[in-house]
Amino acid sequence: MRLCFRLLAVVVVCVLGAGAFAQARIPGPNSQAPNLEPNSPFDKLVPTVTYELVLPGEHSAHYYFRDFWRADTGMLAAMHVLAALGEQQRPLSELVAEYYRYADSGEINSTVADQADRTRAVRAAFTDEPGVSFDELDGLTVSGPDWWFNLRASNTEPLLRLNVEARDAATMAKLRDQVLSIVRG
Repeated sequence: MRLCFRLLAVVVVCVLGAGAFAQARIPGPNSQAPNLEPNSPFDKLVPTVTYELVLPGEHSAHYYFRDFWRADTGMLAAMHVLAALGEQQRPLSELVAEYYRYADSGEINSTVADQADRTRAVRAAFTDEPGVSFDELDGLTVSGPDWWFNLRASNTEPLLRLNVEARDAATMAKLRDQVLSIVRG
């Protein structure tokens, strides 16, 4: 049973992304950052993340396991999924279907000459939208009442990476196309 719960956590993060753990990102009153090596992937998240998360992850397939030295390893995530699949008869698609609450774009890469300029242009396009908030913890995250997107620059290529989620496919597609027209414009 414990392994099944662990699989569920891995599957939820693999399919739904880090948003599935968004509620866990609120630090408690006595939260402290862990004693990590300099330049740890978690450094940029301090102090927003409590370090008691078992499995933080993101849409681009980075999964960090607390009990595996907080290391980023897709292989360990895959092994947990395979182990749990072997314990029951349903296919993976059936297991995750009940947890798939949002329409998402997947990660979309766009080659751009000036990442910062295109990011500023996207932010400017949403600045006057009612009910919209901005976060720049990891790129630019723009959140509306029933949608959000993250646009972030690649550290190794001249790319902007876009992930969009919304309550329904039509809203997601409209938002995705709006952002991409600005990025690629």
